Amino acid sequence: MLDPDGKNMTFEMSRVLQLSNITEWVKGLKIDTVNNLIIAWDQECICFYQLRDFIDTKQGTLLRRFTELSNKENFINDMIVMNDYKGFITGTQFGNLNVWKWGSEEKKLVHQFSGHHKTITAVVPHCTKKNLFITSSLDCTIKVWCMDVSRR
Repeated sequence: MLDPDGKNMTFEMSRVLQLSNITEWVKGLKIDTVNNLIIAWDQECICFYQLRDFIDTKQGTLLRRFTELSNKENFINDMIVMNDYKGFITGTQFGNLNVWKWGSEEKKLVHQFSGHHKTITAVVPHCTKKNLFITSSLDCTIKVWCMDVSRR
């Protein structure tokens, strides 16, 4: 490979870390620098890993693993962590938005938003307001949602 000045560039690649505990192929992956998380999911489970070394936890440590969040037909397409609400939100193939609370070893479905009629393609946090998040869907809409009052 050549750099912009026409000089040869070489790269040496090596694997630094390998994460496990996903039961099938990885459907989605997110890096959450705010909450220091690597999040990966498949059709069976979602795993939360430590992003950077911390006082008592090394990078790549599995922090939480949850199953039974969806089924093989209505799988998770995207998700976000809502740390202020001690949980996360998943957007699915069938257009469901599910709000999950988490404890140390368990999760609980606490709310379902309705409003999308087709596959949710993205779930992202609002850039300045922690209680808002934004979704996009194959139903040709982008929606802004509010966690405080559980409405759009």
